[in-house]
Amino acid sequence: MPSTPRSLFRAALAATSVALAVGLLAPSYAASPAATDPGRGSANDHASDHAQAALDHAQEIAAGHTEGDATLALTQLQQTKDDLPAGEQREAERLLARPGDPGSPDVDDEYVPNFPANHRIACSTTVCVHWTQSGTHQASASFSVLVQRTMKFVWDREIAGLGYKTPLGDGTRGALNGQGTDGQLDVYLGNTGAKSVFGYAVPEQDSRQSHAYMVLDNNFAEFGGNPTVQLRATAAHEFFHVVQFGYDSYEQGWLMEDTATWMEEQVYDEANDNRNYLPRSSLRHPTVSLDHQSVWYGNWVFFQHLSEAYGEGVVKDIWGRAVSRSAKDALRSALSARGTSLADRFSKFSVDSNIPARVYEEGSTFPRAIVGGTWALSTSRRDLSLSTRINHLASNNVVVRPASSLTGRWRVRIRVNGPYYLTRAYALLHRRDGRLGRYPIRINSAGDGSATLVFSRASVNRITLNLANTHPSYTKNNLPFKVRFTAFRG
Repeated sequence: MPSTPRSLFRAALAATSVALAVGLLAPSYAASPAATDPGRGSANDHASDHAQAALDHAQEIAAGHTEGDATLALTQLQQTKDDLPAGEQREAERLLARPGDPGSPDVDDEYVPNFPANHRIACSTTVCVHWTQSGTHQASASFSVLVQRTMKFVWDREIAGLGYKTPLGDGTRGALNGQGTDGQLDVYLGNTGAKSVFGYAVPEQDSRQSHAYMVLDNNFAEFGGNPTVQLRATAAHEFFHVVQFGYDSYEQGWLMEDTATWMEEQVYDEANDNRNYLPRSSLRHPTVSLDHQSVWYGNWVFFQHLSEAYGEGVVKDIWGRAVSRSAKDALRSALSARGTSLADRFSKFSVDSNIPARVYEEGSTFPRAIVGGTWALSTSRRDLSLSTRINHLASNNVVVRPASSLTGRWRVRIRVNGPYYLTRAYALLHRRDGRLGRYPIRINSAGDGSATLVFSRASVNRITLNLANTHPSYTKNNLPFKVRFTAFRG
């Protein structure tokens, strides 16, 4: 099936032009450009410009003219539309309108589904599913029943099972024929697959906590693969966005998308659709910052790393803390409560990306991290110095091997020089008999550290050294790291 993020309006994520940087460790290394800060600039001075940009972006996505995330684009539009001129506000309302609402677009409008006739509704105590049996967006009665069952399972798993807050009720919004008057979540079925979108969620209030509605494709026939599996993964993902809106609809996109994709695994472990995103993740591309937009979705694996270490509740704890603080502060606070730190856990995640089959429950299917370079040390080349630059919440890997000439009792001394105390270094010793040694390298306040490991050709296959810049801010990008390997007898 296509590897399209669930709330994208265009398919084929693999075809995007966003480049993933792969830094190579080398004696001289070209600096990678610093990431830009999407939040820079004065909101007070440029509120109208920001709102217009949000509208333009949402229109382009909705029309299928550009790639982007529909849920996040519509969320931003909801939060900025009041800064638009009156005429543009009407256009924003058209984009944000529910299918079937009086303000929603006409039939066959390029933006959102509309139900001109034969509007059907079926409600449980928590969810109302809407569909039409005629026109472009028609869905079969049997598929609507499947959606009802799926949404019940998803709701029960995420709310009753995992303990997340119940989504905010919407009163009588979406009510039809006397049904849907008790604030249930409304889920609309429409032909979103015509624009290669699986589904999306829309917050309906410009406030940190908001009620919402969802739209799902009316049959999932356009995507190939198993429509039931795709429905399940999409429902779990988009419903978690609705849950998130009950915590903080203003939260950063990387946390929203990474944890929504992580939730697919928790609700439908057998679906495994989120594995499609791992080739575009920090697991595979360690030199890309954890919060960089190019690796959203794929970085669900970071939260999988946390949940396998501390249990599924760690993500709920992060969202609970995110209500009153930023995403990274919430993450750091939740990890501190568990006796660790973001720096140490990110370093562990980074080094474990080299050996996913040994770490994750389903890691045998995960790709391994790209290595920045591999070198051999020998009796004629006992010393190797390398340098690199690393962005915030990113890392780089180097591999050294003992050449055939290093027989007998040999060791290697590893010296690391990083920019500050948040430098992290971790060595994996791969033995020839298959055993693996893990060695965190202690770093002092100046960013320096060293370790000495066995390095005989007879017993050692290779050493993988992971260097991590664990600072959470984009202001600490492109920082210099140096490492020196020295082989000696002993």
